Amino acid sequence: MSSTTATSTSTPFEFSYRLQLPEASRAFLEQCLSVTPYDASRPSSSSSPSSAQTLTLLDPKDPLQFRVSFAPPRPMPLTTVELHVARVRGGGRWRFEIQLEASEPDLDGVITLECTIGQTATQAVPIFASGDLPEPFRAELSSDTPLSFDIRQVSPVLLPLAKGGG
Repeated sequence: MSSTTATSTSTPFEFSYRLQLPEASRAFLEQCLSVTPYDASRPSSSSSPSSAQTLTLLDPKDPLQFRVSFAPPRPMPLTTVELHVARVRGGGRWRFEIQLEASEPDLDGVITLECTIGQTATQAVPIFASGDLPEPFRAELSSDTPLSFDIRQVSPVLLPLAKGGG
């Protein structure tokens, strides 16, 4: 009798979850949006955010918590997605609305290049870290920049300016 009691109290509670993405922005969102269980020790599968994934709770008093990561490479207007959660056995379904919006980042600086019409101009721009330690860095063009412009970034890290000015 005691073994039956131990088995029934240790039954895990399994949930499935998935994101319902708008069809118009599905491909874009699948590249920059992820939802994972907050507690990394809980088992879950890793696949597309819009496909069903599962997580298991050992204690029914544990909360279902998710980490949402949204890192779009460009601005995006306000978009609503839904997180669908369902208990695998015994029923229960919940929907949570998530609103996402990505705006243009603030400019750190502007570099102006001039050249004669019909000619190509290239300008090397040395940029250094603001302190004594290397800093992560990513050069980007604004969304209104013509496609004919290009950036060739040598390194994703800014090095500190050498002592003595160069």
